[in-house]
Amino acid sequence: MTRVGGQLVWSPILRRNLKEREVDQLISLLNLLKGVHIRDRGEDARMWSASKDGLFLVSSFFSALSIKLRERSDVCSLWKLKAPPRVVIFRWLALRKRILTMDNLRRRGRIVVNGCQMCLREEEFVDHLMLHCKTAQAIWRSVVGWFEGIS
Repeated sequence: MTRVGGQLVWSPILRRNLKEREVDQLISLLNLLKGVHIRDRGEDARMWSASKDGLFLVSSFFSALSIKLRERSDVCSLWKLKAPPRVVIFRWLALRKRILTMDNLRRRGRIVVNGCQMCLREEEFVDHLMLHCKTAQAIWRSVVGWFEGIS
């Protein structure tokens, strides 16, 4: 960014000449950035997003790393389950919060009224459907009861 007439203006520095198709892509990007205004609040500074105050601490790094490792081990163990592929894929989508809830559809640009279709009380999002919805909990208890009756 450079300053022109007191305002910050996007001015990318290129390392090489662009090919013809890349010029069009750069123009499209600059047109998108035209509407983005950045406030000038002094010098840039490094911020460590894993801690509240923005400072790097070994403990915050360890916490961030252990969360990532835990997520990875959940996903790795998921594929070792002896379950039908559709069940495994659904669980994988649920862990990644990608199942099609009203909340996710709204984020994709769909116009929907966000309400849980099962309990009709709360907003529908992944954690609500999988953990907190009273109706879903009753259904899961019934399913577990069926399997307990089999063994």
